[in-house]
Amino acid sequence: MYRSLMTGMALLALAACGGESPPPTGAATTTPAETSATNSDMASAFAIEDAYIRMPLAGSDKTAAYFTLTSSADTMAFLIDASTPAAETAELHTHTHENGMMAMRKADLFEIPANGVLELRPMGNHLMLFGVDSTLADGDLVSLTLVISVDGEPVVKTIDVPVKPLG
Repeated sequence: MYRSLMTGMALLALAACGGESPPPTGAATTTPAETSATNSDMASAFAIEDAYIRMPLAGSDKTAAYFTLTSSADTMAFLIDASTPAAETAELHTHTHENGMMAMRKADLFEIPANGVLELRPMGNHLMLFGVDSTLADGDLVSLTLVISVDGEPVVKTIDVPVKPLG
């Protein structure tokens, strides 16, 4: 229930951040082909650099992915989801300091400033991967798909990410 409530609140926040109003009744709507072109055009507003997936520790099926996402969009966007065929689940996570201790927490979304940068790095915001493929090896390239919300519309960006050892 908490997750449903938080998801609902996040969607309301996204809607309040300037999403477009629905077209008036009888107005022309976007066709799927036009939506794909718009999605593709908007995806080019996001560049991903220095991306990698950390090699899981021996015996673990958990690891993390890191990258720098640069936006050339004139509006704030939100990283809202991620997936990879190399893991069963990918979650947005952040580190916080609580009572002198580091704590990792799941996040519903990460803000991407207009014409700004979102950094996912060790000991900060990152993608946590669970149920990681046990055959991953140093140097493998893994597909990583990000879902970015721009004006309430999902934009999908897929890149190939190398696997790197810890250290």
